[in-house]
Amino acid sequence: MLRLNLGELIEWDGVEYVVAAAAPAGTLLQRLVDGERVWIDVPTLSARGEITVTGKQRPADDNKPAEVTAVTAGEVERARWWEPHLNEVVYGVSDPHDDTLTPRPGYDDPSKVKRRALKAQELAAAGINVTVRTLGRKEKQYLVRIPLCWSRTRESPRLE
Repeated sequence: MLRLNLGELIEWDGVEYVVAAAAPAGTLLQRLVDGERVWIDVPTLSARGEITVTGKQRPADDNKPAEVTAVTAGEVERARWWEPHLNEVVYGVSDPHDDTLTPRPGYDDPSKVKRRALKAQELAAAGINVTVRTLGRKEKQYLVRIPLCWSRTRESPRLE
């Protein structure tokens, strides 16, 4: 498993980044060219050979290792369970990369607020207790982290 330290320079998809933060759920990279920040799943991308360590940005005497851990199988399973539900809230369909899908009744509404409320009702009817507010938080986390970690090889999903 690749172990990264804060401040380490890496190359990913032909672009150079610096490791800005690390957490159990992922690693925050900052693109050197424009400062844009992205969360990634280092173990997954490292296993695919998509990340190359190119050097250190900070002095060696301040080289404290970051806590980067692999995502557990349970966390991956839980995230994959939520993915189609959150896609339905955000895009109206469970897989925005599949152009053959059409929104189910209620998910064709242009209002994400209404789609979020509908999803909360649907999950509650299935015995899964989740509030509209919780769905909103999960949606924000999903939009920041999941597409960059799991969908790098896919094209951008359809826009609303």
